[in-house]
Amino acid sequence: MGGNKPLPPPLIVLVQDKFTFTKLFKLHTYCMYMHAHYGIIFIGGGLSSVLAAYTWLQQGYNKPILIIEQTEQLCGNHTWSFNQTDILPEAWHTLTSLIDVSWQKYEVQFPKITKTVNIPYHSIASENLADKIQKFASQNPLLNIITAQKANIIHEGNQHLNPVVQMQDGQEYTADWIIQATGVSQNYSDTGYQKFLGLEVILNEPAYIPHPLIMDATIPQKDGFRFMYVLPFEPNRLLIEDTYYSLNSNLDIPHVTEEIYTYAKNKGWNITDVIRKEQGILPIPLQQTRPKPLNDKVLPLGMYADLFHSTTGYSLAVNYNFIWQMYPYLNEKELNIRWYRQLLKFYKSMQFYRIMNRFLFIAGKTNKRYRFLESFYQRQSDEVIGRFYAGKSTLKDKMSIFSGKAPFLPSWYMLSSIAGKRTEIKG
Repeated sequence: MGGNKPLPPPLIVLVQDKFTFTKLFKLHTYCMYMHAHYGIIFIGGGLSSVLAAYTWLQQGYNKPILIIEQTEQLCGNHTWSFNQTDILPEAWHTLTSLIDVSWQKYEVQFPKITKTVNIPYHSIASENLADKIQKFASQNPLLNIITAQKANIIHEGNQHLNPVVQMQDGQEYTADWIIQATGVSQNYSDTGYQKFLGLEVILNEPAYIPHPLIMDATIPQKDGFRFMYVLPFEPNRLLIEDTYYSLNSNLDIPHVTEEIYTYAKNKGWNITDVIRKEQGILPIPLQQTRPKPLNDKVLPLGMYADLFHSTTGYSLAVNYNFIWQMYPYLNEKELNIRWYRQLLKFYKSMQFYRIMNRFLFIAGKTNKRYRFLESFYQRQSDEVIGRFYAGKSTLKDKMSIFSGKAPFLPSWYMLSSIAGKRTEIKG
């Protein structure tokens, strides 16, 4: 368990001669099963867990927190990006120290338009985030981190008993609350997929890309709506991702790798080294069931709680805002009720975007689906785009997005997409 703090010393009880053998046996048994108690235990050491632990302790939470990650490394292998307007203004200052790279604007490209969006854009690399959280934990006695250990919840707790977590080595811990932040929820009745492969590459010569190209849909359209995503970390160090919005979850890694090299070559970029790869197959809900009421002391977070933007798949801002909003209630006995209400509120806020997903996935022919977002970027202001990414589109925004010249010709497929009928239209 690299970087783990030592466990608290065992409780030592002096037993006097007047104790009977029965009392001594009971006391011995009790001491054998004594274990450390935490305010919060996180199962899973990914993005949402480390953001929550860091943010809550920075805000003043004064109970010990434990993060348990079954792999050797916190945070996995990811790059998380977000618009500055995605973050609650009052919560911005706590997040800034975790950001790796920032740009003042970004660009999108479609066959008919190229548009610069004047919204600051930020990225956080998982490796850097893990290092910062480990350093923070080494300086903060309230945060413990255990890696390379699986954990099972052996008692979910109730009004009278605390929940209990058991490690694979047999050690047990109790907590006021356990937060489950690993795995994917089962709340989708129908989904498409956002699947991607990203290569962080070194170029033989600087590319001098001034800002991110978050959507280049001028490339050949296949297997759904497809675009390239490019982040210029340094003049000769780029992240290039080939992304698909598809009705299937197949991701041919060798083929997509070849596509990225072809794209770079067409741009005049000569790749000399690949220093990192990341890939993902994320559910993009077309239809989704409501979050279930919470009746115990195990609370969901992250992907397990469906905390991501239903259309873009962006998760950092959604989780961070949720975490910030939950802080005032952490010491309440009915935290689970507050938690559920906030999840339900977020679920309802995503309904419009789930409808949008039906257009992206099933309203037009495969090679024409890009037209929906091309129309969106062509007609909408930066303010509307910002609210869209933040999941805060107003009624006026929604009417504007679905008004004007339709990106697809009216058809049975367009009507069936609104109803949620899953039909693949080959193009």
